[in-house]
Amino acid sequence: MNRKQKNSQEMGNSISQILTDHLLDYQGNPIVSTNAQKHQDNMAEIALNEQKQKDGMDIIGLVRDKNLLKELMGDDSMKIVKAIRALAAENNNNQLAASVDFTKTQLKREPDTEALADFKKIKEVADANAPALIAHGISVQFLVAYLADISAFDSIIKK
Repeated sequence: MNRKQKNSQEMGNSISQILTDHLLDYQGNPIVSTNAQKHQDNMAEIALNEQKQKDGMDIIGLVRDKNLLKELMGDDSMKIVKAIRALAAENNNNQLAASVDFTKTQLKREPDTEALADFKKIKEVADANAPALIAHGISVQFLVAYLADISAFDSIIKK
């Protein structure tokens, strides 16, 4: 949902509240009552569609387009890499930082099989440091979703 649509929805919700507040004022007028009910029904449908859109974004493995999935995984990979690098800097662990010496451009441009190997390497390093990465914004759920994306990417490139 873009900003313009969200603003329209918020204005509609405001009107819904006003209609609810003044229900007794227009309840005897069939034209106003009918239109008020249509508005309420439309707002309920908009809210339902918004929830479906949010739910769709949360479904793991929804992306079936190889290039899109690779791009999304590149973004997620860089979140993990940045967290690992921050952890390495805290502990003066150059070896840990070097183990995830990847860039988004590199992951995007390399062949799919190499990218898959790099995604798996990033996941392996993240798993080994999972408890410490929580403080840097990488939750266990994020890593589970990342693993699901790795599996989806692997199955897509094997086809």
